[in-house]
Amino acid sequence: MISVGIWKVYMPAYKERCVLEENLNANKITNQLFIIFEIISLILFAIINTFPAIIISLFAPGFNEQTLEFAIPMLRIISLLFAIGVSHTFSSAILQSHNQFKKSQLKVIMEHIPTLLYLLFWGRNLSVLGLTISVVVGEFLTAIVMYVFGIKLYRFSFPKTLIDSETKAILKSVPAACLNSIINQLNNIIDKAFASTLMVGAITCLNYGTKLRNFVDGLFSTAISTAVFPTLTELAVKKDNEKLEKFVTDYLSILSFFLIAITSYICVYSKDLVQILFGHGKFDYQSVIITSYVFLTYGFGLLAMCFTTLINDLFYIYKRADVLMYTSIVNILLNIGLNYVFLEYYAVAGLSLATSISLYITLFIKMRFIQKYISIQKNIYFNIFSLIFTGTISAFICYYFKSFIIFELNQIIIGTILFIILFPSIELSINGYYRTLLSRYIRR
Repeated sequence: MISVGIWKVYMPAYKERCVLEENLNANKITNQLFIIFEIISLILFAIINTFPAIIISLFAPGFNEQTLEFAIPMLRIISLLFAIGVSHTFSSAILQSHNQFKKSQLKVIMEHIPTLLYLLFWGRNLSVLGLTISVVVGEFLTAIVMYVFGIKLYRFSFPKTLIDSETKAILKSVPAACLNSIINQLNNIIDKAFASTLMVGAITCLNYGTKLRNFVDGLFSTAISTAVFPTLTELAVKKDNEKLEKFVTDYLSILSFFLIAITSYICVYSKDLVQILFGHGKFDYQSVIITSYVFLTYGFGLLAMCFTTLINDLFYIYKRADVLMYTSIVNILLNIGLNYVFLEYYAVAGLSLATSISLYITLFIKMRFIQKYISIQKNIYFNIFSLIFTGTISAFICYYFKSFIIFELNQIIIGTILFIILFPSIELSINGYYRTLLSRYIRR
């Protein structure tokens, strides 16, 4: 929550000053915000280390006294991650602002190296406390390496004033950014609360369906947000609305092509995928069926999740994080209301369906708001409907071939070929948007 909140609010402010060649000012606000968030993290560290038993009891009320005593040292050690995480969040944002994405993403590998070494050399004497220490050491080494990577771009120094008008304006957006960053987790908690009223195993099925959905979402949303956010900021700062609108439309169109194709396959192969991944041990056939329905209904919301990531970035760039806070509240309320409606008819799958529908409604509201700042080209909506139509037919054909072709790979190949042939024949005959897009990238 804190890392994403900092990143979404700080990066546009830093990138804007870099584009305007105000490097001294960019470094100044970096130093100010870094110290402010480090102070906040140290306060959290002090609270956790002063009242560890109370905090553990709040989040794990079922722990007995022995387990509580076992957990306290690990909580105290892991609380160091607040201060360490703030450091490499700023370093990553600086590197990404200067288009050094490879260096910024190395942290994903580096932070796990001490843990892997611990497992490799001390595996026989493995302890949870040792693993906890290895995680903290990994984060600490990552913070140092990330700072070294960015040392040519930024060096820390104590600012003359801690808070001025610029930092105040940035800090006002942080609470909304933090809330928006955990909206998916909050919805997941709400869904679990409803699932706890159903049969035994409902929460497990919901968890596995969520893991599969988050894997696909992370594969696209995280990559796109990392790569696209600095470019969107630069175009917005330069007030090049024509290029910005085209850039957003192109990326949403490319996203639509892949995500609708993936959703089509989820419709057909959700049960097979869940069976392969989780259908072992005590996870029986009935659990596989329930989880596949959860994954299927979550899959319907993939397009909305990935679109929302890009649209959210635009709100941060235009300094309208307040809109995101209000729409996040609307999303939560919609999810709760739809959970009540669908739970009775569709059980666990109704919870995931409610989440997907609430995402689309909230996305529609956000896209209406963002039209005040950027006009998203209308032909994208036709492209989406063309893709949905093509994906539906391809999914139906794949499902039909399951009765005749045993191997899933052959079914997928046939469905993919059909999707690639059928979609251009529909789309190119009307407006040829993807043909123009493809030819432009081939020329490049």
